[in-house]
Amino acid sequence: IYLLQMGPKWRRHPDQRPTDIARAALEVAAERGVLGTRVADIALRAGVTVGTIYRYFPDKDAVLDAALALAVPPAPRQPLGDRPGSVIPALSEALRRWGGFFDGAGARAVRVTLSEPRRAAANASGPVASALSELAELVREGVARGELRRDLDPQAVARALVGALALGTATSDAVDHALLEVVAALATRGLRPDAVTWKTAP
Repeated sequence: IYLLQMGPKWRRHPDQRPTDIARAALEVAAERGVLGTRVADIALRAGVTVGTIYRYFPDKDAVLDAALALAVPPAPRQPLGDRPGSVIPALSEALRRWGGFFDGAGARAVRVTLSEPRRAAANASGPVASALSELAELVREGVARGELRRDLDPQAVARALVGALALGTATSDAVDHALLEVVAALATRGLRPDAVTWKTAP
């Protein structure tokens, strides 16, 4: 009966087992949170014994560290260059790249990290922080070039954009592409210097 309840059997070389175990851990921890995840749960999802997990990892924290490492952030953006009007397209492209990160493993990793305050604090320089830094710097460049509004704090803009992307994956492993389109549209239109704001609207 136990064997019938276990996850899929290994179909890969044993060298692939650590990655497969980490993938199973990421799925379970995203569903149950760090504190609600046991090594036995991970073993059941992965289709291996608890002893097999301890053959590759010393403890649950090590498994979860490997699980979070599966969420690889996108490559850094390219410099803007001197071409006028390049900030808005770059901002749209950045949102799409980070939207891709919040699809699948990235979404699970964010939920796992936020489920445990200690791990969230330790991950202060992780992918979410990288997204915030990239978008805030892009907005600063846009303001300096006169291509984006000057009345908005770049860091606040970045938090709003990343927060919207992350919220879209709060209950799903896949990013809502309709939401991504909305976020990109609001950002690229609402941040223009001539955008109508609640202060200027009739």
